Amino acid sequence: MKICFIQNDPIVVPGTILEWIEKNNHEVEIYKSYEEYNLPDTNDFDLAIILGGRMGAYEEKEYPALTKVKEWTKHNIDEDKHILGICLGAQIIADVTGGEAKPHDKPEVGWYNVEFNEKVNSHHLLKNNVSNSKFYEFHFDSVELPEKAILLGSSERTDNQIFAIGDKVLATQFHPEFNIKSIEDALNHTNEEKAKMYYAQSVEEMKNDTYVENSKKWLFNILDNFESSIKN
Repeated sequence: MKICFIQNDPIVVPGTILEWIEKNNHEVEIYKSYEEYNLPDTNDFDLAIILGGRMGAYEEKEYPALTKVKEWTKHNIDEDKHILGICLGAQIIADVTGGEAKPHDKPEVGWYNVEFNEKVNSHHLLKNNVSNSKFYEFHFDSVELPEKAILLGSSERTDNQIFAIGDKVLATQFHPEFNIKSIEDALNHTNEEKAKMYYAQSVEEMKNDTYVENSKKWLFNILDNFESSIKN
């Protein structure tokens, strides 16, 4: 299986997803949208994973590469490709399918509980859903979902935490791919004065190996479901 990453920020990398790719012997390419080269053609991948970033999906003027990523995302959703969007990636998916990304009045930084709803049981990308509820959050934006979206889970501070578009596109506001280094990088490359107002835990408490492992287990199940869907 051919997997491509759309990396939108130098510090937001694939994290634990690379462990799953290596374990399953899949091919992988990483496309850095902020550098001057083209994104992959539709026929060049089976699964696209759109990663997060420190910008908002609505900040095209400050980050012109976002326009390119949005156009690419819409084209590949229209082409019925399998896509996973994480944080900024989720906001881009919402934006290009009729929703809207905007600044959040209740940002989340740290580990938060996500409550899945009953629709999880009927969506094939969430089958065998591992009963993890805590996920790492690092976002100052949120999304209004398009009419076609299927809401799958919420947190206390953010209604739209995970949603699907049809049966091949999944989007999470939280970061299931974050490992300890990802958490450290996010904390070390942000506006500390702004971010610390929203910390759910201390910096040391956020670097929680147990939570990372549980999140990874949940994510690997999702990736297994993507693989099954692509093969079928």
